[in-house]
Amino acid sequence: MLQIDPTVFLQAISHEASVSPQIVNRILGFQANTSSKSHEGLESLAYLDCSDPVEFGASMAAIHRRFGIKVLGGCCGSDARHIAEIAKRSFR
Repeated sequence: MLQIDPTVFLQAISHEASVSPQIVNRILGFQANTSSKSHEGLESLAYLDCSDPVEFGASMAAIHRRFGIKVLGGCCGSDARHIAEIAKRSFR
């Protein structure tokens, strides 16, 4: 699974899908970091940087609705609040 911020993923997959629409069919899941900082930027922090659970859940739900990616999860910085927001928004 790919582990980046959902907004970065959405920009990248939107571009790739416009060039090659069939690429989206190859992606089954996405496990997102809750920080938009780079891996290098995160390594130097003395605290856990994470996004707002509501914003995170909304971004992940947008990815699900737009591209049909069905396996969604959290990675670095995520907790039960982030996962609950994904579930609340994605599969209504």
